[in-house]
Amino acid sequence: MSADFVASEMFPAELSTPAAARRFVVESLRAAGVPVADALPVVVSELVTNSVLHAASKGDSVIVGRGSQLFLKDRPDTLRVFLYAPREQKVRRLLARGKSEKEAHERVDTVDRERAGFIEKYFHVEWPDRAVYHLMINTAIGDETVVQTIVAFLKEFDSKQPQGKTNSA
Repeated sequence: MSADFVASEMFPAELSTPAAARRFVVESLRAAGVPVADALPVVVSELVTNSVLHAASKGDSVIVGRGSQLFLKDRPDTLRVFLYAPREQKVRRLLARGKSEKEAHERVDTVDRERAGFIEKYFHVEWPDRAVYHLMINTAIGDETVVQTIVAFLKEFDSKQPQGKTNSA
């Protein structure tokens, strides 16, 4: 890729935007003669970074995954929460949603492996990087208790912020 290669496009905040952005990136790379596979890690990193930072800049928001805890770790107005569950609890939830026993076990293994791989590939840290979180909750305590815990913690955390403004990741 030449040093002077630049492709720029503004996309509206709509449901169709991610697909349009992907098409634009692929077409731009091909037009510049860059193999898509060679540029993919950088492109993914840039798109995810821009998306997370844009969402955070809009004010109160909840951003789930995608490395948001790492993109936003230096922002004092960001509460970072990690939810986890024992493996068997994850399997039970998937079984309750209609997955077979085999599918549930495979899905749990695949999701955890992919999450760890994503964080290690793009951020070069182990997942979960416990030091970046303010709060870690085992969801085995029940959904209602998890929500109450986060809300109570957020109120306390928010009261300690200079402007009382927090973005959640």
